[in-house]
Amino acid sequence: MRVAHLLRKYNPREWGGTETAVQRLCDGLRAHRVESVAFCPRLESPVGSDPLAQGGHAVKRYRACIPVWGIGGAKKKQLMAVGGNLLSFDLMWDLLREPGINIIHTHAQNRLGGIGLMIARLRNVPLVVSVHGGVMDLPHAAREYLAAPLRGGFEWGKIVGLPLRSRRVLEEADAIITCNKTEAGLLRHRHPHQRVVVQPHGVAAEEYQKDHRAAARAAFPEIAGRKILLMVGRIDPVKNQRWVLEQAGCILKKF
Repeated sequence: MRVAHLLRKYNPREWGGTETAVQRLCDGLRAHRVESVAFCPRLESPVGSDPLAQGGHAVKRYRACIPVWGIGGAKKKQLMAVGGNLLSFDLMWDLLREPGINIIHTHAQNRLGGIGLMIARLRNVPLVVSVHGGVMDLPHAAREYLAAPLRGGFEWGKIVGLPLRSRRVLEEADAIITCNKTEAGLLRHRHPHQRVVVQPHGVAAEEYQKDHRAAARAAFPEIAGRKILLMVGRIDPVKNQRWVLEQAGCILKKF
């Protein structure tokens, strides 16, 4: 079996929870003799390392854009990084031409999800949707933050999104996967005839059985001989891991 995974963003320099979930999903599927190929937007510059490719999974890049007129380049970059409703004509042809696809698994909704839905129906294969961040269970403040860069622009992508049925992806998908029970309950209420599955993210337990205390003390000498309570709620997806470690070091220096 071969699965095509559709990603709205994949930049190894900005690794986050979704990337980890996709990587572990691909590794888990391979254990069941299921091959994965990830379709993701092109990057402005090449990356030094690619964990998905290094793990033996195919990674194919497509050209994508933010289909909005009248907003600056900075706002478009923000939308590309977080929450932007991307459009890609290349992705349509890439999915049509990709051989041996048995399932299309989109990790994005909106227009990219609509492309996945259209090609899945043309190829007569199931469409599976994974909800990583939140669709129904999304705070109002988060919705306002995601919509802010669009203000003052004309979103011409809506014209293309209509024939793609981009607003009906969840309604017409063959299955919906979420790791959030609250999200699953809201989706079942909104789409009572849909198959909604709660699948918590897998954790490689063996990685947390190793003793990393010496490395932590070397990185942050301030914690030596102290009891430390670390609470991680959400890491800004725009920032990379080095930035996070630097900020953690600044916080520890205050104690």
